Amino acid sequence: MIPSGSEELILRGLPISKGIGIGFPVFFASAEDHIPEVAIPKKEVEIEIDRYRRALDLSRKDVETLQRHSLNDGPPEVVSILGTHLEMMQDPMLTSVIEDRIRDMQKNTESIFHRLIEEYKIRFSSLQDHYFQERVRDIVDVSRRILGHLRPLERMKMGEVPHNSIILAHELLPSETVEANSSLVSAFITSVGGITSHAAIIARAKGIPYVANIDIRQLKKLDIHSLIVDGSLGL
Repeated sequence: MIPSGSEELILRGLPISKGIGIGFPVFFASAEDHIPEVAIPKKEVEIEIDRYRRALDLSRKDVETLQRHSLNDGPPEVVSILGTHLEMMQDPMLTSVIEDRIRDMQKNTESIFHRLIEEYKIRFSSLQDHYFQERVRDIVDVSRRILGHLRPLERMKMGEVPHNSIILAHELLPSETVEANSSLVSAFITSVGGITSHAAIIARAKGIPYVANIDIRQLKKLDIHSLIVDGSLGL
């Protein structure tokens, strides 16, 4: 039911995962939206590196836990995707390269890490190939998790949203989708996303309706009382 004095707005997007979801909007901001750059005194550089190592270690433990849970109730693709993420966290790009840059530039880890990830995103995004496009999403996924541990107060956890939440995000990443609890999340709406993406495969496996190619910025400007998502028609 639409409250008195309100009007109905219908948006058409790309149907990703079938089903009907009804609930309240939860805008899912990512930890890399606003990254400050802070100078680190030389005497505190090793402390900063230890802070990064802790964030990386916590991120590995997160993914290992998700992988164990997915062995029981997730599609085989999920376990494989999370395995790829664990491998990436052993890559020199995320270990020695970051640590060397912290020492050389004497800046906070978040800004250095974010800058390096953007470099890799640009490099991969120029390759018009589905495989490499998914690798870009994997890079972004891993980076969000690590940044979330570096900036824990700013990280929303998908598994802790209120009941009847409709998640609105620019893009839905695989590990975020894995964390989503279908008893809490009624549907997903994103600005970008594809039918064959990892996030799409996981959403369908969980039975969570999902519509992509919706202008989230437009929805942010509105006073939304409730949302109905039709994942079959893309509405």
